[in-house]
Amino acid sequence: MKIYWIRHGETFYNQANRFQGMLDVPLSDRGRRQAATLAEVFRPGTVEAVVASDLERARATAEPLAHRLGVPLVLRPGLRERHLGRRQGQPVWPGGFSQPGDGIETGPRFRFRVHQELRWLLAQPWQAVAVVAHGGVLRMAAELMGAGLRPRFGNASVTLWERQAGATWILHYSNASWTESRP
Repeated sequence: MKIYWIRHGETFYNQANRFQGMLDVPLSDRGRRQAATLAEVFRPGTVEAVVASDLERARATAEPLAHRLGVPLVLRPGLRERHLGRRQGQPVWPGGFSQPGDGIETGPRFRFRVHQELRWLLAQPWQAVAVVAHGGVLRMAAELMGAGLRPRFGNASVTLWERQAGATWILHYSNASWTESRP
């Protein structure tokens, strides 16, 4: 199975360097352009479905892709970004939020939720799927798939993982962006 993990396009909160978490923040103008460009990159037949978080920024990134490829769009609340409690909407500061509190979804709960979504994906009949989600979800998925690292994912970036026989995941490329060269 091939999973194309895609981070949503840029939002106004990305521009303002604010924590988003589960806030339903729309794409910026640039984010909408990124989503349109991303849809042009994938050839018909590349994936059998597009799965996305149901938050607006992921859905709005996924819709043009699913439409262009003529495949179903499946929205999954379990792919939402980690809930950041009272820190949602606040400016990002160095160090982020290493200590849970203020209503932040715990690390183990977040890990379990992303793990459940990964299990659901693997239970589907698709040989190739695009998943549009959030940076935290992509980092956790990479960890669960054995990446041994927690990379940062740029807006509208694509990371391809392929599952080989014996359940070994092979990383083909990470954080590839075809949208940054376009204004």
